[in-house]
Amino acid sequence: MSRETKNDRKIARSIAFISQHLNEPIKVTQLAEMADLSPSYFWALFKQKTGYAPVDFLMRLRMHQACHLLKCTNMPVNKVAATLGYKDSLYFSRVFKSILGAAPTLYRVAGSETVPLPPPMVPVHAE
Repeated sequence: MSRETKNDRKIARSIAFISQHLNEPIKVTQLAEMADLSPSYFWALFKQKTGYAPVDFLMRLRMHQACHLLKCTNMPVNKVAATLGYKDSLYFSRVFKSILGAAPTLYRVAGSETVPLPPPMVPVHAE
């Protein structure tokens, strides 16, 4: 197996881990250790493969899930924030607005037609 393929698999496993642990604090050092790479190399490789730094990827994936929860449930914003691991719902709202351009309550009311979703997260394939 080529080094490129091994690295693709490591990043794919990291993405799967992030996706399954959206409500938990995740550190780059933790992901790098799981991938058996140095933190700096992991960070660079992750950005190369996904287009995002690991922390940005996690944040955007959380916001993508927040969009789903806001549109498909009646959960209050503070519950959506808590579900995604944010202890401070005001901080969650600021992050949401910085990525989507609208507050979570406005997103819920206005709908996804007027406020675009974040770009889809396309994980690398672990074939």
